[in-house]
Amino acid sequence: MLIQNLTTISSELNCCFLSAESRMQRKINQRIEHQLRREKRDQRKRIKLLLLGTGESGKSTFIRQMRIIHEQGYETAIERMEYVSKIHQNILTIIYSVDHAMSMFKMTYNSIEMWHNVESILQQTTNFNRVQSWRKQLLEQIDEDDDDLLELCSIHIMCLQSYQTIVQLIEPLTISHLKVIQQFWNDSNVQKCILRKSEFNLMDSSEYYMSRLEEILNENYVPSIQDILRVRIPTSGINEYTFGLETVNFLIVDVGGQRTERRKWIHCFENVASIIFLVALNEFDQVLSEPSFHHYRHYRSRKNKTNKECSSSPKLGRQMSTMSTNTPVNRLEESKALFKTIISSEWFRNSSIILFLNKYDLFEDKITTGPNRLVDYFPGYSGPDRDYQAAGDYILEMFYQTMDPIMLRKRIVYSHFTCATDTRNMKLVFDAVKETILEQMLCREIQIF
Repeated sequence: MLIQNLTTISSELNCCFLSAESRMQRKINQRIEHQLRREKRDQRKRIKLLLLGTGESGKSTFIRQMRIIHEQGYETAIERMEYVSKIHQNILTIIYSVDHAMSMFKMTYNSIEMWHNVESILQQTTNFNRVQSWRKQLLEQIDEDDDDLLELCSIHIMCLQSYQTIVQLIEPLTISHLKVIQQFWNDSNVQKCILRKSEFNLMDSSEYYMSRLEEILNENYVPSIQDILRVRIPTSGINEYTFGLETVNFLIVDVGGQRTERRKWIHCFENVASIIFLVALNEFDQVLSEPSFHHYRHYRSRKNKTNKECSSSPKLGRQMSTMSTNTPVNRLEESKALFKTIISSEWFRNSSIILFLNKYDLFEDKITTGPNRLVDYFPGYSGPDRDYQAAGDYILEMFYQTMDPIMLRKRIVYSHFTCATDTRNMKLVFDAVKETILEQMLCREIQIF
C-alpha cells in the first residue's frame, strides 16, 4: 500500500514538473511566434521603393527633398555648412567645363590675362593637371583588340572625365577669387560659349551659383536650402533612406545613375513595391559626357558576332577594330533605353512604375526661349516649336511607347511632371505617390496597417 501511494505521488509530481516545463516551453514558443508576427507586420509596414534614372536626372535632389519634407532636414547651420566645400567644388566644375568647351570650340577669352587667371584658379585649387596626365596615359594604353583592357580603360577614363572626380579641392575658394571668377563669367566670349551648352556638359545650376558668387565666397557663408538642393553630387554605390509616414515606413533605395554604378543594382531588386524612375526632360538636346556603354555593348556584340568574318576580311576587321566607342549618345535616348530595360525585367513584373518627368522648369525655359527645337532631335514630334506642354506630352508618350501594348495593359504606370528643386511641388507629388502605392498594396491584400 505504501509503495502504491509513493508511486502515485511520484507520478503526480512528475506530471506537475512536466506540466510546469511544458507551460514554460509554451510561453517561450508564444513569445517567439509573437516576435515573428511583429517582425512580419513591420516588414509589411515597410514599403521598398527603388529610385532609378540616368546620371544627373535628379535622384539625389529628390532624396534631399524627402529629408526636408519628412525629417525637417538641413535646419541647423552645422548641417548646412557640410555643403560649403561641395558648392565650391561645383563652381570649379563650372569653370573647368566652360574652359574646356572654349578650347573645344576654338574660342578665346577677351584677354590673355583672363586666360592666365582661369588657369591660375584651376591649378591653385585642383589636381587637374595630374588627372589629365593619368587620362592621357590611359588613352595611350587602349588596345581596341583587347576587349578586357578596352573595357577597363574605358571605365577609368569615364571616372576621370567625371568633372566631380577631376575637380578635387585642395584648398577652398575665398572672397579673393570673387573678382576673377566674376570677370570670367561676364566675359562676352564665355557667354557665347554658354549659349552652346547643349554641346557640352554644363551643370544645370551654373547660372544660379554664378549669380550668388559674392555670398557664396564670403567667409561667413551658410548655404540656404535652395543652395543645397541645387548642388551636384554624383551618387556612388547604393544608399538607403527610410521615411516614416503615419504608420508606414518607406525605404527608398537610391543607386548610382552612371553606367559603372548600374552593375551594383542587382541585389536591390527583391521585394520592390514601386520603381520611381526619373527622366531629365531638359536633356533632349544634350549628349552624354560618359563614354557610351550602350554603344560599347553594341560594339562588343557586333565584334564577337563577326570575329570569323573579320579574320577572313581584313577590310571589315579594320573597320571593326577602329569603331569608336565614344559615339555621342543623346541623353534622353539613353534614359529611354534604361527605362525599357527596367520595365522589361522579370525582377519588376509585380512592381508599379512611377515616372517622374523631372526638371520641367528648365525644360519649359529651353523650349520657349532656347535655340534648339525638339523636332531637330526627335523628328516624330509634330507639335508647335515653342509649346512646352505639347513637347512634354510627346516625350511622355515616347516613354509609354517603350512598352508593348500587352505589357502596358498589365503594368501600372503613373507619371508626374516634376521640378525636384521645388519643395512644394515635390511634396504634392510625393503625397500623390504615397496614396497610389498604399492603394496598390491594399489591392494586393497586404495588410499594411
